[in-house]
Amino acid sequence: MTGCYNTMGRSRVRGSAVVAGCVLAVAVALAGPLPAPDRFETNDDAGTLAQKIPLLIGNAATETTLFLARDPRNFSLAAPEVQGRIERYLNLDKASASALIDAYRSALPGKSPSELLAQISTDYMFRRNTVAIAARQAASASAPVYAYVFDWCTPVMGGVLQTPHTAEVPFVFGTATSAAGLVGTGEDIALLTRQMMATWAAFAHFGDPNNPLLPHWPRYEHERRATMLLDRDSRVASDPGGAARAALASLPLYEYSVPLNFARA
Repeated sequence: MTGCYNTMGRSRVRGSAVVAGCVLAVAVALAGPLPAPDRFETNDDAGTLAQKIPLLIGNAATETTLFLARDPRNFSLAAPEVQGRIERYLNLDKASASALIDAYRSALPGKSPSELLAQISTDYMFRRNTVAIAARQAASASAPVYAYVFDWCTPVMGGVLQTPHTAEVPFVFGTATSAAGLVGTGEDIALLTRQMMATWAAFAHFGDPNNPLLPHWPRYEHERRATMLLDRDSRVASDPGGAARAALASLPLYEYSVPLNFARA
């Protein structure tokens, strides 16, 4: 989702379910004007407004490949170039950036330097904040939280995009044939469209994304951190990517003012 996290909450207005987050204009119309913060809210005492609202929250597995795609050379970078970009993007010294890259390389063996750049930038820009929101809501709310990672890889551009920003959106809204430039074509399209539409419709209607096209989807809770990996064959994992993401723990949470300078030389 451009400019916002792919987050869906559910509320009741005159007895009907209203999905907010993906359809941001609906949320604004129903709830009144919303502030436009330039930073991620880090207040642990965020109030009680959403305590009774179920939450479906997640992101694409490699969000930032969409930003890297502005220059195809970004998908064949050498290790020294990636090192420099990580230093600049995360404002790290050489030793700290090297340690971070080494941690990701150990957790994700076989990944190329460009793939490590995509995963580190995705985790910093999207995944950490998404997990933080899920954890805080699960800890304080009476309503359930459901977490996902959209993990299906698009075949376009020879597969280098993997799972880019907004990749799940055409499947959710049944418009994948119009988004072939992003998601391609093939037998997966119809299958994923049915799966994703059923999932979002179930959540909008019941506040629970479980449906016959998916394995059982547990609530997100601190102990297990159950997360649905949405794919052709979807499955539940406990805190996927958490081992690598732990290397980012000392960094501040991402804010929208941080420039996307990892995507350029």
